[in-house]
Amino acid sequence: LLYKYSTPRPTVMSMLSSQCIFAVAFIVTVFGDNIWPIPMSVHLEGSPVALSTHFSIETSNSSVLLKQGIERYEKIIQEIQRSGGPTELRRSEDIGWTDGSRDQSLSSLQVLVVSEDESLNSNTSYEYWIHVGDMEASVVGKSVYGAIYGMETFSQLIVNGSLLYATVAVHDMPEHIHRGLMIDTGRRFFPLPLVYNLLDAMGYLKMNVLHFHLLDYCRFSVESKLYPQLYASLDNQYYTQDDIRAIVDYARQRGIRVMPEFDVPGHSKGLNALAGNFLDFCSDDHQEVYGDPKNKSLETLQDLFAEMAGLFPEPLFDIGCDETKEVGECTLNGIKQLEQYLFHFVQYGLERTPVAYEEALFESNSAPKPVVIQAWKRYSATDVIRKGHRAIEGNKFHFYLSLQPKVPLSAVWTDIAVNMTDSEEKLLLGGEISFWTDNYCPTFQCWNKSNNSHHKAPLASWMSDPAHDGVFSQSVGNMIWPRGIAAAGSFWRFNESLSTSSANFLMKYHAQNQRLIDRGIISCPSNCTCDTLTKCGKPYPRS
Repeated sequence: LLYKYSTPRPTVMSMLSSQCIFAVAFIVTVFGDNIWPIPMSVHLEGSPVALSTHFSIETSNSSVLLKQGIERYEKIIQEIQRSGGPTELRRSEDIGWTDGSRDQSLSSLQVLVVSEDESLNSNTSYEYWIHVGDMEASVVGKSVYGAIYGMETFSQLIVNGSLLYATVAVHDMPEHIHRGLMIDTGRRFFPLPLVYNLLDAMGYLKMNVLHFHLLDYCRFSVESKLYPQLYASLDNQYYTQDDIRAIVDYARQRGIRVMPEFDVPGHSKGLNALAGNFLDFCSDDHQEVYGDPKNKSLETLQDLFAEMAGLFPEPLFDIGCDETKEVGECTLNGIKQLEQYLFHFVQYGLERTPVAYEEALFESNSAPKPVVIQAWKRYSATDVIRKGHRAIEGNKFHFYLSLQPKVPLSAVWTDIAVNMTDSEEKLLLGGEISFWTDNYCPTFQCWNKSNNSHHKAPLASWMSDPAHDGVFSQSVGNMIWPRGIAAAGSFWRFNESLSTSSANFLMKYHAQNQRLIDRGIISCPSNCTCDTLTKCGKPYPRS
């Protein structure tokens, strides 16, 4: 076998020679596997096997979710057969098969599912097995979602219309149950096509939680039947309840849970329309909700949360609780009390598991043990766990991908369980990458211009206009990916033997990025850099 690359890599290419069979065999063993994230156990052997032009994925299972997944992956494989991709790894046309396998073809992939349970929660299994041998191929998933992941891995082994190996044995499952992406729609609205594009990428990368940040300084991003005034002035820049149901269903088809976040009591200016009759605020700028003595604010938030919980079946319900401050009528004790009432309501009134940022544990000290804490700034997941709470690692210096270029690839590819004991790691749910949209607000944090004279306009304030949805989508997608590829690998199964500067890592990373691009994902090309305002050195157009 001889492989050549669309982008020259001297450290690999210098080893390739038709006269050096041992070197070629070594390279195929080490570099011929571009599966991402890296599986728990994988054995690959033998020459490539051509796929039949009538290749199909078959199952006797009646699951609608499974059939939808089969349809998606049949189309993906058919596209690979038509295009000869993925383009990152090519087989030399002058090197043939020596064992006669070129005259044979693999006609089908059989898919089996062990459990009929299709619920999505922290107990969902994504475990799967792949077996290929004697011209037969099968995927077995412990759940339908594991089977879908197995089909994804199988599709990654197809190049130029052939399965790369005649013998394949893969057994895989994630180390962490929470592998998330947070998108901030409480500042800049994410158009539906962008949300779906991000969900597609998450599915291909085996990420399973969309953290939907829906309330912040600029907007409350979901239609409320109880309080229609919340979105009356948003000019369709919000999600209807039907939109939310469609997003949740689209995500479920890919094994992705949708965790809503409504950030209170701080970051609450998006609730401004409820000031007076329904909510009290700490000060005139309406940035933080006040827990008034008559519980008007509490009752309104409870009603609103109950309505929103009906749209999201996800067991985790995030209420933020970050960056609150003592201002106006709001005291530290008052903030703590309001947060405690809301945690109690989420747990017992909504029967959900509350989630909050690290401030609820380390500053207001409002979070009881059932609350899941997301570390992000001053504290790590280890710090959270040592206080007895379950944790999500979201450290801004590793996983805030909107902080380009402050978060290098070497920071994203990291062990989120580093220095944890086995018992501590049991409390680590997983990790999240985050994309905040502060840079896309029309003014600093959407404040009124009269109160904003001492703040510069955000870097990409012009992209706040819905007319620039397309450019905004490009800016966001090109900053999340491909660095998010490394994060997905970190959350699935970190491999400390792989350095981000190694040829092995870079080949897997660039191959996966090209695979995403080939499948229509908005992602920065591997041979250039992208930031908020530019792609490959060229500014995004304003017209």
